Amino acid sequence: MSKKGLDKERELVKLLNNNGFQAVRIAGSGGGSKKQGKPDILCINRSIAYAIELKSSCRDVIYINKNQINSLIRFCDGYGIYPLISVKFTRIPFVFLRLRDLECTDRGNRRISRETVRNLSKCEKYCVTSI
Repeated sequence: MSKKGLDKERELVKLLNNNGFQAVRIAGSGGGSKKQGKPDILCINRSIAYAIELKSSCRDVIYINKNQINSLIRFCDGYGIYPLISVKFTRIPFVFLRLRDLECTDRGNRRISRETVRNLSKCEKYCVTSI
């Protein structure tokens, strides 16, 4: 994992913890082929638990491989928790998305654009206080 990716994960854990969650980063979550379906972050708020996959970029579009999505779903199904995708573009706040909020590509991968995230970041439904 890159230092920037690790820094974003730590930033997100701090944001979650400051907003009423108990959040932890999962060691080894970003290990490429060794990842074994682990999410980046686990968090609990009251009685609801989430597995969060974090994606950040300075580019205009983020793509998420269908295998990574499927691994997240399997992990969540195995533990009875909810999958979330957190997206962070440069100079735009974190947003939290359900899998259905992501556009599906022709090959079954998922994508989301900077412009979409910018618009969603203005809607409370997609902010940390609403998950």
